[in-house]
Amino acid sequence: MYCDNRGGEVGITRSLTAGTPFIVVGRTEMTAEQGTKTADGFLEYSDGKSTVWIGSVGDSAPAYLLTVVSGTGGAEPMRWVHKCPLRQIPPRARKLFDKWTTSNGGSFEDANSASTTFTMPSNPVTITATYKDEPIETYTLTVKDSYAENSGAGKYAAGTKISIHAGSRNNYSFAGWTTSGQGSFTNANSASTTFIMPNSNTTVTANWKYNSGGGGSTGGGGGYGSSFGGSSTESPTTQTTILPEKKPDQPVTVAALVTVTAEEKGHANTIISHKLITDAINKAQSYAKEQGKTKNGISTELSLTLPKDTGSLGG
Repeated sequence: MYCDNRGGEVGITRSLTAGTPFIVVGRTEMTAEQGTKTADGFLEYSDGKSTVWIGSVGDSAPAYLLTVVSGTGGAEPMRWVHKCPLRQIPPRARKLFDKWTTSNGGSFEDANSASTTFTMPSNPVTITATYKDEPIETYTLTVKDSYAENSGAGKYAAGTKISIHAGSRNNYSFAGWTTSGQGSFTNANSASTTFIMPNSNTTVTANWKYNSGGGGSTGGGGGYGSSFGGSSTESPTTQTTILPEKKPDQPVTVAALVTVTAEEKGHANTIISHKLITDAINKAQSYAKEQGKTKNGISTELSLTLPKDTGSLGG
């Protein structure tokens, strides 16, 4: 190795073995023993004009322990500035490689790559392959015709067990669950049951059966001013409509508009059936649910349109 008086620095990555001459400083040949050890561990060689410093002579560079957690590489102590190839171990189920981290210096060629190179610092160090949760795909469950406050609708991963609820309807009996696609019910005949989510968007429907049957007269305190149930009188023409809100935070109100047909001069008979009233109630409940106004409740109004010159209404 030769250095002139212009100065400069030479890096040696391996050991340097003494020869004859060991070094030439300027034009002066010098042996290894002619070097002077400095306070910081260098050997200094000088001819008075030029000076050469050598970090070590005949000794290996110091080695430090590299520990690799959740990966492979660094099976033995590593030399300072030694580059060590790294590779992650196969991740656990539902986990993905995230990045490499170091506890005490050194550098990665690419810390975000599962296979990369680590440059060793001048001290022991632990490097770790870290992992993150694998994204879980979810699917939409729609619950149709449920009257429950919490039907169970939402987004779920395939295989999730979901509690679904049909609720209840006045004068209707629950008639079972059906599904638009895959998935299964623990008990399709129960209004509250468990549904196992398939790997697709799915709609489940609560089915209902109207409770037909009867009645007899309500008498003077019946509240509707006419007969219910088993009469041969012709059923009136009816129409239901949601009334506009008059004030905020009022119940959702549905009006049942009934047109009565006269049977004889000055007198009309009609039937206000249970179905008419329950249909009006169900319409109000459905509207309140769609509009998010269930907290204020519902109400119904009954309006009778009588023929001209009607003097009495009976049942």
